[in-house]
Amino acid sequence: MNSSRQATNSQGIDISHHNGQVDFDKVKNAGISFVFMKATESTRTIDDTLSYNYSEAKRVGIPVGFYHFAHVSNDPVQEANHFLSVVNGLEVDLFYVLDLEQGSLDGANYSKSQVSSWARTFLQTVQNSTGKLPIIYTGGSFAAAYFEPDLSMYPLWVAHYGAIRPMENGIWSDWLFFQWAESGSVDGISTNVDMNEFNGNIQDFLYNEDDEYMKPVVMDDWSWQELDKFVGDAYNEKIIESWAWVQKVRDRQINVVEWLQLKTFIDERRRNKALGQ
Repeated sequence: MNSSRQATNSQGIDISHHNGQVDFDKVKNAGISFVFMKATESTRTIDDTLSYNYSEAKRVGIPVGFYHFAHVSNDPVQEANHFLSVVNGLEVDLFYVLDLEQGSLDGANYSKSQVSSWARTFLQTVQNSTGKLPIIYTGGSFAAAYFEPDLSMYPLWVAHYGAIRPMENGIWSDWLFFQWAESGSVDGISTNVDMNEFNGNIQDFLYNEDDEYMKPVVMDDWSWQELDKFVGDAYNEKIIESWAWVQKVRDRQINVVEWLQLKTFIDERRRNKALGQ
């Protein structure tokens, strides 16, 4: 994939009842910048630690996202509605996540078309209900075997343990989040914990109402019209020289990672220009 791990990238974790009671003060002091927490599974299961994990993460100010572990044998709309019923009213800073992996198949044989169709229905149900673009968590091998190319419209949270750069999967060219270890150690967590990296600085990616300039709200409520103006202005100011970026936004073809990188570049060039550099 295009991006490898970087020392400057933000580090985070994902947690569930398997991790026991987490001391979030210690976790924050350990430098953890974000947390994904399990909310639901299948059509009825709610993670026992969700309420505690959510309230404690919010208390200490760690940005949160929620994931649902899928079972393809169930109806995707029922699973999506179960997930939505649980996370409704909880403030999400990051993404709603569809966790779709080998265990989601429960040992049954499904085709790529069947799994992709299931994922599409779940993701569209969540997006239509929340107005927020969800993301997919999976492994590279599973993505290559079971996902069709159009699912790349949803940002990728990929698992590949022990790697600096995730394996190619033929669907996504880059990742937004990278689960690089399943046996990490973080102060405040008594068990091994999944370690994750964001492809950039998570604070640059979060919406801040005090900022004078627009930031995408991790793909929720973002306005293509505003993005079009932002990139068009940068082109007219000769901050970016390639019209291709303007066209990519107008064609709705820019993905989250590309947008974050482009916006960081434009902001830096504007700051340097203001300083006469």
